[in-house]
Amino acid sequence: MKIRTFAFFFFFLLLASNFAQIVHYYPLLPERVASHFNFQGVANGWSSKHTFMAIYGVVLVVTTVLLVGLPLLLAKLPPSIINMPNRDYWLAPERKQETCRTVSGYMILVGIAVMALLFTVFHWTIRVNLGYDQQMGSVVWIIVPFFIFITGWCIAFFMRFKKPTA
Repeated sequence: MKIRTFAFFFFFLLLASNFAQIVHYYPLLPERVASHFNFQGVANGWSSKHTFMAIYGVVLVVTTVLLVGLPLLLAKLPPSIINMPNRDYWLAPERKQETCRTVSGYMILVGIAVMALLFTVFHWTIRVNLGYDQQMGSVVWIIVPFFIFITGWCIAFFMRFKKPTA
């Protein structure tokens, strides 16, 4: 199986896992749930379970549309409105199709990281609301690796789309 195909498969597996989490935990949650936590992990914002899970679902759909849909739209847009390194070179007609495929692969990697982040944060929130934990764990252990990944991703993206030397 190609790496790109595996990445898309893994993205949609994480997306399905997020939706499965909604379906499984919705009936188990109390009507009023903690939905916001301070830096110490103590709840300081509340919502109905319906609103909490609806927001979770909307975030999943919007994230999927942006990270899967935008690269597909990239092929249809004129290069003048696309912001990427060396766009005139990479979006020239002879390179545009391959560039769009490559950008799609890069975006799905971000999608995998975002879906894993969402799953983890919402799972921790659900655990607190079900009484398994007294407060949220330290989000530093989630956010720092995520930002390290995103920083590495940006570096790799800019390096991939630098203008080749003649």
